[in-house]
Amino acid sequence: MPIIDCFHVRLTAIFVSLFMFFCCGSVSAQGDPETVLQQRGLRKSSAGWILEEESELTKLMSQSSRLKRQVSDAGRVLTQAERQALAKKTALTQMNVQHVQLNAQLANARTVAENNRIVGLLNALGGQINLASQDQTAENNLKAARSKAGEVRELYAQHIIDMRTRFDVVKDRYTVLAADNVVRQAINDFNQSSDKKLELGPSRSLASFERSLVKLEETVLSEDIQGQQGQGSLLYVAAVINGKEPIDIAVDTGASVVVLSWELAEKLDLKPGPDAQRVSFVVADGRQIEGRMVSAKTVRVGRFTVEDVECAVFGPENTNVVPLLGQSFLEHFIYRIDSGKGIISMTRVEDESASKSKSRGREED
Repeated sequence: MPIIDCFHVRLTAIFVSLFMFFCCGSVSAQGDPETVLQQRGLRKSSAGWILEEESELTKLMSQSSRLKRQVSDAGRVLTQAERQALAKKTALTQMNVQHVQLNAQLANARTVAENNRIVGLLNALGGQINLASQDQTAENNLKAARSKAGEVRELYAQHIIDMRTRFDVVKDRYTVLAADNVVRQAINDFNQSSDKKLELGPSRSLASFERSLVKLEETVLSEDIQGQQGQGSLLYVAAVINGKEPIDIAVDTGASVVVLSWELAEKLDLKPGPDAQRVSFVVADGRQIEGRMVSAKTVRVGRFTVEDVECAVFGPENTNVVPLLGQSFLEHFIYRIDSGKGIISMTRVEDESASKSKSRGREED
């Protein structure tokens, strides 16, 4: 064969090789299409090429069902503990009323026998009141139930927030992959050599996941409430009690109940009656102050309303009483205070079973 012909053959072979290289594209240089797509975190399924993270989201949704059941269970226990504590409080109130009535009868006793009979009744009733007051079982059960309910609500709320974050990351990754030329070329090359044509996800289950996530998010209500800094670095927020005009009240996480002055309680239709339970409080300066317990029908802060909120009303002799928003309101929420920005972030997990139970309780009453 002449040298010139050999040269032509070799040159033709080179051109053919170059042509084949460019026809195969850049994917061939990186590996077979499946390997390229797997390196991008994609796996082959009947729905197409989907991200591995989709299966992780499915697991998270299953966990949310378990956490939601825990919230419902804790809500039922809390409702039962609240009823037991209320029953004890009602019984004590009734016994105290009887004690007052017997004392009035004793003052009007006309015979020794009648006097002794009433004294005997008073002693027996006083013993019952003393035993009931010392027995803290109902109060301890309520405290434990409130703590557990708050704990599982916070876990549930954080889980929903984490699912939203993970879901948004997956959606963003699909957007990036859809614009990736290497991914598009790999899918095209795979489809050319495969009987079944597969496209880039997301799968239909991801859309279903989003719908379920939105429903779950509707059970977790959040709001950042702007307050104002006041005395002693306390954060003051606007509160509406019993539907009256808003008042400025200091958020005090250390106070067990909402605290009001006598004057303010009168304006809010919360003036204690003569039979109201008496309690003692130790205030910030170490003084012990007596108050009386009342129950506000509603307390609203921002978008959140709590019913039947325990409040302590200090006597009229105590002036300059700072109104406090205590745990009888705050315990219903997951809350965080940013003192620097003057904001309290409040989150409430709606517990359907607890709400239904309370509604039934009100109907029965």
